[in-house]
Amino acid sequence: VIVIAVIAILAAVLIPTFAGVIKKAQESSDVQLAKNFNTALAAEEAATGKKPATFAAVLNVLTESGYNIEKLNPTADGNWFAWDEVTNQILYLDAEYNVISSAKDLDASADSIDDGKWHFAVSDAESFATVGKSTSNVYFIGMNIEKGDNTTLDLTGVEITKNVSTATPINVTTGGVLNIKGGTVTATGEVVGSAGKVYSISIDVEGGELNLNGTTLSGKTADGKHSTPISMYAGATGTLENVSCTSDGGTPIEIGGGSNVNIIGGEYSTNYRYGSLFVSGHTSNSIGKATTVTVKNTTLKLTGTTEYLLTLYGSEKGAEVILDGVTVSYENEPSEALIWLYEKATLTIKNGTTFNGQTLTIDDWKAMYPSAKSITETDGAIVITNK
Repeated sequence: VIVIAVIAILAAVLIPTFAGVIKKAQESSDVQLAKNFNTALAAEEAATGKKPATFAAVLNVLTESGYNIEKLNPTADGNWFAWDEVTNQILYLDAEYNVISSAKDLDASADSIDDGKWHFAVSDAESFATVGKSTSNVYFIGMNIEKGDNTTLDLTGVEITKNVSTATPINVTTGGVLNIKGGTVTATGEVVGSAGKVYSISIDVEGGELNLNGTTLSGKTADGKHSTPISMYAGATGTLENVSCTSDGGTPIEIGGGSNVNIIGGEYSTNYRYGSLFVSGHTSNSIGKATTVTVKNTTLKLTGTTEYLLTLYGSEKGAEVILDGVTVSYENEPSEALIWLYEKATLTIKNGTTFNGQTLTIDDWKAMYPSAKSITETDGAIVITNK
């Protein structure tokens, strides 16, 4: 008994000591890493004669200097790296956001997490939830929702910004469930990935479940070529309710691979050639079923000049879309057609769906799509199919 008591006393004394020693060693390593980051930033500023304009540019500099920005997290648990845009330096902070290490003196006008001048890169939901309570300048470098995960993020009043094209900020795979309430998710795609391409996706769902409520999403690539804020494939499911989704240079949302998605309310806007909704029947992972999408009481909006309003690419198992009480608006009528129906695609239009304020009749649709295999009307619902 005495021996056990002595061991317990020693453990109580030594374990916290060892933990403290380990954390000190980790902090020492983190401080050195922060110094290396700042050396790279200082060299870039000296070469260009100016500070980086965005956090994306900072991450790009660090990437080009050989650092893996997808793992830009301190080794010491609870501590943080943050970029101070005023002094252009990476700060090393403790769990309460006090500065442990800095390369330059801080500007009095921007010396805390509250001033909006410090930018954080995080790669998991827990870190976002922690930092997001204090600042909106949080950048997802990568967050994976996997099988067995059921994650809920209340982002009301918070902004997530995707500035990195080398990783998807939010990735939901088969068996994972992600629920997001409120907030703003922005994909900017300012950093070119290793393949030399810029392809911004804020939320990528491969077989998992995504539920959004009242969330604002937008995407824009630096080169303006392609940006898709929401991508749902491989049997993905979910409900997107009262979502505002805008893409500059891409389709706001792509759904395919046997996915089943309900879109209720909100607005989906784009200036991209394939329109504000792209639905594909192309299957993967042996899903073996049609892609089905119901769009109800929602606005589909085109800005600028596009080729189509809505694209139904129904190859393989087919694609089926229902427009139920949808408001369609466009500045310029699509140059090719309102709807692109390709292969095994079916479109149902009902309950007062309008196109620039007009309700199109079955005769209007027959005139526009003489090559369709079937155009029928039952109880006011018009069904156009190539099956």
